[in-house]
Amino acid sequence: MKAIFSILCFIYLGSSTTNFSKTIILSKDKVSQWTIFTDVILGGESSAKMKQQKNGLFTFFGRTSFENNGPIAQVISPKIEANINDYKGIMIKYKTDQSNYILSLQEERFSSYGQHFEFQLETKENEWVEMKIPFSKFSGAYYGVPTMDTHLDREKIKFISFIRTNQTGTFELKIEEIKLYE
Repeated sequence: MKAIFSILCFIYLGSSTTNFSKTIILSKDKVSQWTIFTDVILGGESSAKMKQQKNGLFTFFGRTSFENNGPIAQVISPKIEANINDYKGIMIKYKTDQSNYILSLQEERFSSYGQHFEFQLETKENEWVEMKIPFSKFSGAYYGVPTMDTHLDREKIKFISFIRTNQTGTFELKIEEIKLYE
């Protein structure tokens, strides 16, 4: 099984007509800018993809397995060019299959699931959830284990990702919108 490295979306930073002055919009343009990371590179058997639906939604989906160093599936954004110091947090609208997902902020793209700051997304099966997550709610972690590093230096954050770990079976996370809010 091969790791999948191309994703059908990119980040566009533009202006918004609401109190969100920068918006991260998911689009099918520049499809290779998002990256999938799974435990396959460690000998695992998990798989994942991300695709845009006809209705414009993006779906991160696949199957995770405890076999051979699993389970982990992650999708990592292209580099965020905005200075997120100007914002209080991230607003996201999504729907889950009731699996647990982590929203992760990273300084480096290929630290993959290493050192990062994470927030456990609320899960309601087949129900749209819209959350405003202040940056102060993100916790330092290293491979999912909490760390003493609780200072999130927003100036250094360049990537966001969605992670599914410690669960087996199929999964599906639908993402409608991601915004930075003031």
